[in-house]
Amino acid sequence: MNDNTPPPPSPAKPARNTSQQHATSEALLELAIEQHLAGDLKTATDLYQQALQVDENNAKVLLFFGILHNDQGKHAEAEQILKRSLTLNPKQVLAYQNLGRAQAALRHFDDAMTSLQTALRLPQCPLEVYNDLGSVYRKVGRLSDSEDCYHKLLAVEPNNAD
Repeated sequence: MNDNTPPPPSPAKPARNTSQQHATSEALLELAIEQHLAGDLKTATDLYQQALQVDENNAKVLLFFGILHNDQGKHAEAEQILKRSLTLNPKQVLAYQNLGRAQAALRHFDDAMTSLQTALRLPQCPLEVYNDLGSVYRKVGRLSDSEDCYHKLLAVEPNNAD
């Protein structure tokens, strides 16, 4: 055997398994949400993006990244991100709610009504969806439907009259 023989190639680094990617993405998501809630939107944005680099198909990260875009007034971007999140997990009530909010801000009222009505049909729908839908109905002149939404909200939360 010749001593000048090059060493065998080092084995390729094993790809991270999906559960490891998911755990890393979820940890970054937690940090991003903390920063988002604290008002540090720049750091939150960076953390959401890092989480998506690790796991681009994490519907929950996409949901909160879409919410961040809504909070920043970037409604067209929010709409696209939230739609992607919903293609990965179509049972996310908060994604439909925030998609409806983005669509309403973009004046896509028919789409907003559809998204918010879908949210209302899902389990654990937040009551403020009635307020969101009532607001959209009011903007398109469906005052009776708007009033019905507000009555439903007040029937459950009578102290929410503001």
